[in-house]
Amino acid sequence: KLGELEAELTEMNSNNEKMQQAYNELVEYKLVLEKGGEFFHSAQRSAAAQQIESDSQHAEESLDTPLLLDQDKLADPSKPVQLGFLTGLVPRDKSMAFERILFRATRGNVFVRQASVENPVIDP
Repeated sequence: KLGELEAELTEMNSNNEKMQQAYNELVEYKLVLEKGGEFFHSAQRSAAAQQIESDSQHAEESLDTPLLLDQDKLADPSKPVQLGFLTGLVPRDKSMAFERILFRATRGNVFVRQASVENPVIDP
């Protein structure tokens, strides 16, 4: 009888650890999605504002107005632009080292944006 209780208690402890780890992972995912969503939402608003401003400028142009965006001629529309993003949680004391690693790995073609998390997160 005592052996059965010990086995049951061991199983309950194991299940508790697994559930705690799953909970911590879900909290981390939730924070990543919230912070990433804030970034993409603000970028979308900024792009929409720039588009409205650009459209209003084009509407006011006359034949004498020089072309402001000669860059459009230089861009080859047949070559797709490949952009990617990386999101995650990095401890604050290691964030600068991580940023340097990203900079070196991408040969300087990186845009890093960091957001702080208010509550401490337990690493699963």
